[in-house]
Amino acid sequence: MDRKRVGKSGLTLSSLTLGTLTWGLDTEAEEAALMLHTFMESGGSSLELVIDSVHWQPFEVVGALLATGLPRKNIEILIRCADPKLAARSQMMRAFNRALELLNVDNVDLLTFCPSTPHALLQETFQTVKELQAKHRASYLAIGTAPRWQQGAAWQFFQSSSTPLTAVAEPLSLLQPGLLLSEEFFNDTGLGAIAGSPLAGGALTGKYRHATPADSRAASPRFSTQVKRYLDQRNQGTIDATIRAAEGLDRSASQVALAWTNQVQFRTTTVVAPRTLSQMEHLLAQESWTLPKAVAKVLTEVALEPLIN
Repeated sequence: MDRKRVGKSGLTLSSLTLGTLTWGLDTEAEEAALMLHTFMESGGSSLELVIDSVHWQPFEVVGALLATGLPRKNIEILIRCADPKLAARSQMMRAFNRALELLNVDNVDLLTFCPSTPHALLQETFQTVKELQAKHRASYLAIGTAPRWQQGAAWQFFQSSSTPLTAVAEPLSLLQPGLLLSEEFFNDTGLGAIAGSPLAGGALTGKYRHATPADSRAASPRFSTQVKRYLDQRNQGTIDATIRAAEGLDRSASQVALAWTNQVQFRTTTVVAPRTLSQMEHLLAQESWTLPKAVAKVLTEVALEPLIN
């Protein structure tokens, strides 16, 4: 698996980052251990954990793996704060410290922070994150999904820091292609892009076209809301186009969707969060496959049409 530098920083990540969203929840700890081993055997080294103030099980699972001999030096740990309520200093510090405690590590390689909705908290969020970095609790910083002006404000704020802002972490898929419209922003700032949800919660696999499988993420009480927002009628044309492209290329729809995200030039890594070992092996088997340019162009036009018309 290839490695890429994150923006202009010294941090490098594997082309795919393994998401742990379901670990200890819909994915048993034993299967999670097998997934991580297989991922690392394939050259992967980047691992993402998400703080949402509710589900700490993934941190417990990864902490247990680190305690049983997984070499910390062989992986990059990425933590993403996904809850806007963590923008205030006290909440962010408490949640981040708990995350490190469960992992039993002193620092993480990349911290992605979520900007606050109230503008008054924005500077407090920036100052808190800068403090964590100054204390060497987080080696590099990224900003999560936010209006581009907030991301620009964060980039300017951290320009004076010893380690400037490194990346933007946002969903990037055929159902959420908006990041493509910001290529100039990435070129101007030199930030990298950490692409999340390339399969749009499984919607781009086509498995929800006729029904909701009982063992799917959309059927899970914990994750159904994240998936069902992709399943409205306005997205059906893009899902159908992805499936037709896959049939013509003799590939699966998930492989086409992942390859489309991976071909974005300013992307550094793509976060995938398969629930099972077999799902992960399916993605790894085609990780380096390149989508034909003509097909990628047509799919991009289909995906962007709702945004530009």
